[in-house]
Amino acid sequence: MSHDRTLKVLVSNRVAAQTGTTPANLAEGEFLLLKRNGTALGAGETISDSDVITPVLGTNVLGQPKYGQPIQGANVRKYQGIAPAAAVEQVTYIGENGTSGGITPLASALLFSMHINFTHDKGLFSERQYRRSFSKTYTATPTGATLEADFVALINADQVCSKLLTAAGVGGGDGIILEGKKITFNPLNGYEQVSFEVSLDEGFDALASQIDEFGYLYNVANPNGTTTNADSNGPSPGAGTYELIATLENDAVGYDGALNRTGFPIPVPYTAAKAGATYDVYVIEFDDVHESSSLDRTIASPSTLVIAVEASATSNSPAEYIEARLNSYMASTPKAFPAISL
Repeated sequence: MSHDRTLKVLVSNRVAAQTGTTPANLAEGEFLLLKRNGTALGAGETISDSDVITPVLGTNVLGQPKYGQPIQGANVRKYQGIAPAAAVEQVTYIGENGTSGGITPLASALLFSMHINFTHDKGLFSERQYRRSFSKTYTATPTGATLEADFVALINADQVCSKLLTAAGVGGGDGIILEGKKITFNPLNGYEQVSFEVSLDEGFDALASQIDEFGYLYNVANPNGTTTNADSNGPSPGAGTYELIATLENDAVGYDGALNRTGFPIPVPYTAAKAGATYDVYVIEFDDVHESSSLDRTIASPSTLVIAVEASATSNSPAEYIEARLNSYMASTPKAFPAISL
C-alpha cells in the first residue's frame, strides 16, 4: 500500500436549491455526484448503479468546476459526518478556582516566581521552550491577595502574554484565572490555538498552592492530578469552524495543482471557506486501487475527501443533496455505513 495520502477539500457556502445537472452548469457552491458513465448520481442509487462516483463542486471560475478524486465504492474505509462545534479556549487556575484552593506563601518568603510555558507554537517549541517567567521581591511576606494582584498585573503587562492570554483575580482574592485568547487565523501559519502550562517556583507553598490545569488539580499532595473540584479545561479546536476548514482547504490546494506558492507571480488557487461561517463536514476515506508500472502490480493509494457545507436550515441545500445520495450509496458498499444526518 502507498503511504502518501491524497487530500481533497470541497467547500460550499451555498444555501439555495440544487440546480446544476452537469459539471458545466453548476452554480458556485453546488455539488454534483457523477456516476462512472458521467451522468448524475440520483437519490437512492447504490454501488450497483455505479461502482465509482466522482464529486464535483461548482466554482466562480467560469466553466472550471472543482473535482474530487473518483471514489471506488468497494474500497471506502470511512464515511463520517461532523456537525459544527465552537472552539473552546484554555482556562487555567492558580490557587483558588472558584470552588477550592488558594495562593499560600511560604513562611518568611520574600522572593516569589512563576512560569508560563506556551506549547502551541510547534515550530518554536521544537527548538526551545516558549516560556515567560515572572518574579517579585517583597520586604515582608505578602498575603495571597497581594500575590494575586501583583502577578495578575505582571502577566497582563508582559508583551507576549498580553497577546496570548488574559489574567484576572478569582473569588475571595487569592486565585488567578488564565484564559487563552483566540488567535486571528493566518493562512500562512494555519490554525493555531493557544495552549500553555503553568508552574509555581520560589516562595509559593507547594502543598497549599494548587494549580488547576487541563481538568486536573495539582499540588505536592496530588503530583499526578485529581479531577475532584477541578474547574479548568484544556483548549479544544471544535469542529467545522472557519479556521479549521480554511486550514484544511489551504493545505489541500497542492493536490489541485498549486504546487509552488513561493514564486512570482504567486498562484491564487480557488478557495471558498468564509470567515465567520460554520460548516457541516462529511469525511470519506477510501483506497484508490490501480496498477503501478514501477512495481508491476496493483497498489492501493489512501485518499481522503472532505466536503464542508455551510450550516443552514434551508431545505434543498448542498448538505441535503449530499445526504440524499451518499447515505444510500455508502449503505450499499461492503462496509454498509449508517446514514448521516446533520
